[in-house]
Amino acid sequence: MSPPRTATTDEPPRFEFAPTSAVKAARSHNRFVACPACQADTPAYLFHRAGVRFVRCAGCGAVYVNPARERPLNYFDVERTRRFSNPRDRALMAADFERLLEHLAADHQRITGEPLVRAVLLGHYLKEFATGPVARRIGLSIAEIDDASFERLSIASDIAWAMPLLANAPQIVILHELLEACSAPGTILGTLVASLPPSTLFVVTYTNADSLPARLMRRYWSTFFDHKAAFLSTGNLTAVLARYGLVLKTSSRCR
Repeated sequence: MSPPRTATTDEPPRFEFAPTSAVKAARSHNRFVACPACQADTPAYLFHRAGVRFVRCAGCGAVYVNPARERPLNYFDVERTRRFSNPRDRALMAADFERLLEHLAADHQRITGEPLVRAVLLGHYLKEFATGPVARRIGLSIAEIDDASFERLSIASDIAWAMPLLANAPQIVILHELLEACSAPGTILGTLVASLPPSTLFVVTYTNADSLPARLMRRYWSTFFDHKAAFLSTGNLTAVLARYGLVLKTSSRCR
């Protein structure tokens, strides 16, 4: 019996490889950025997750992704990023925000002596946020945002999408987790301060990276960076606001 013959071909062998999820993630994060809070370039390595590098600013302690996404994900519309399996969860989120608005209305009355009748929300939203009785009483308007506008906001600190609502001189502007989406939140604050009357009050909601719950849950931080660009603390956020003449009037802890 003759030995088996090996098939031959004139074409060279070809090998094809599919990138892993970690490689895909690493390739999508290719914008090296300075600290969102103080703009220093002194990052200290924290950890990696699936190809994404997380750092803490050695100057102010802000935690952020570096390099950042080339195409940031628009997470402001809760409807798109969080599918509610239970309608009760959605109702609870809307009710929590309604309580926040009631608190803000009382603070505005106490600080200015005037009722709150014009408010604008920039950032994380459900459409139901504007339909509650308190929201209607204070005239809350939500600046909804599309993917292209979100990308310009995150990368270039462009808030042109919100200018039509800001032109109505709102008494309160709520930055609902907005600054954590931006590479340069100070630039956004500067534009807002220059565009609005001096009497405008700013409300900033954020995830406090220095809080006890955040420290205890640090192992889960990385999942939140699928959307947010940074986590700030009370100290570095207050410093950013102060650079643009904004002084802390009151603070509270939200659920």
